[in-house]
Amino acid sequence: MGLLVLHMVLASAAKPQLASDAVGQLTVGSLLLIGQGVLLLWTASRYASAPVSENGGEK
Repeated sequence: MGLLVLHMVLASAAKPQLASDAVGQLTVGSLLLIGQGVLLLWTASRYASAPVSENGGEK
């Protein structure tokens, strides 16, 4: 929860930097948002493809 709050505070404080144009009409903020979505999907796919043990991970 603390990381989410830190993320939101930093994003709110960096509005001018996030709103600057990067490529065409894309802003730095939109590129970072796309990158975050890609990272989320990549992480989810790695967890989904991980093998599940028979005993639920207990030894």
